[in-house]
Amino acid sequence: MPLDGRARLLISFGERKPQANLARLFTFLVAAVLGFAGAVKLPDPDGFALAIANYHLLPRQALSPLSYILPSLEIITAIALLRGSTRRAGWILASALFAGFSVAVGSALARGLDVSCGCFGQALTVSWAHLVGNLVLSVLCLWSARPPQNLPDSSE
Repeated sequence: MPLDGRARLLISFGERKPQANLARLFTFLVAAVLGFAGAVKLPDPDGFALAIANYHLLPRQALSPLSYILPSLEIITAIALLRGSTRRAGWILASALFAGFSVAVGSALARGLDVSCGCFGQALTVSWAHLVGNLVLSVLCLWSARPPQNLPDSSE
């Protein structure tokens, strides 16, 4: 039984570019995580400044500005990831954010601090899972920032 055009399109889309669908899903998920994280921290800069202060990494004068800058940067990065023209810059920013989070969490763990991660405006204690997750996300985001590869079509 011959396939109509729509069925052929669905089959070829599913068979030819499954990695493109996975890349879109990953892009959306990272953008959603960063956008949500920034959005929940932005309305409570004092609470977020306290979460940052608990890491004992930065001078007191940096806490207030960073409590506004970091959530804003997370939201800007999320938007950049969703726009085709800024996606590569978004991946680089996302990688840098997750690398910075890794440094903060790793430092807290190495010093035995029992602190809230400050991730989503909630009191989640830092853990090795946070560190590994941030490191993996940083690497995957950096990998996603690479220029597209023009590979030959496998049907040729």
